[in-house]
Amino acid sequence: MSKILVLAEQQFGQLTNATLHAVTAARELANKVGGGYTIAVAGSGIDAVAQKLAGYGADAVLQFEHPALENYTAQAYAQAFAGAAKATGATLVVAAATSIGKDMVPRVAARLGAGMASDVVAIGGSAGALTFDRYMWAGNILGTVKINTAIQVSRPSPSGPSTSGHNCHTAPPSGNRCSPTAIRRARSDPANNRFAAGGATTSHIGPATIGDSSTGTFQR
Repeated sequence: MSKILVLAEQQFGQLTNATLHAVTAARELANKVGGGYTIAVAGSGIDAVAQKLAGYGADAVLQFEHPALENYTAQAYAQAFAGAAKATGATLVVAAATSIGKDMVPRVAARLGAGMASDVVAIGGSAGALTFDRYMWAGNILGTVKINTAIQVSRPSPSGPSTSGHNCHTAPPSGNRCSPTAIRRARSDPANNRFAAGGATTSHIGPATIGDSSTGTFQR
């Protein structure tokens, strides 16, 4: 069974609508490969964002919280999200196709040694044989690609599948996931300049482990 991680995007404490494209894609992937998905988000003062994300059917929300992550930088965010992917053992990583996503997600893929499909408009196949439809050559050709690496990264196009992003805080349609979602925060370990679950200090966000409670660790 594959493990799916959504890289959520927020700006100034507000969840970007494009993240719902990624959540929708994660649900579609979960239907194809089985299991659920986890959502990771990074920033400063983002409790409300994490709470909102908890309403979208994920098994857990990983919250990387630190003033150093208040403003986006590709290096810090790529380290955080790659660490989250390694910590969760994710084999399928999904992110929004925004300007930030286009800047940061290839760096995450490189850190994971993962192949990537961008601007995906449809997902086909099944577990072990997923395919991704994407436009190429300035949108003149619709191609079907298969990623052959153990970890697969994709960015759904804004013109892809429906992105209503069903919210469990409202009346749920039949068949949607609305089980309780745990929010796990990152805490700082200033002495070692690491990220660990519960607050954070920046510089190095590397291989990680996640505990069962809100205090699991993310460390080099």
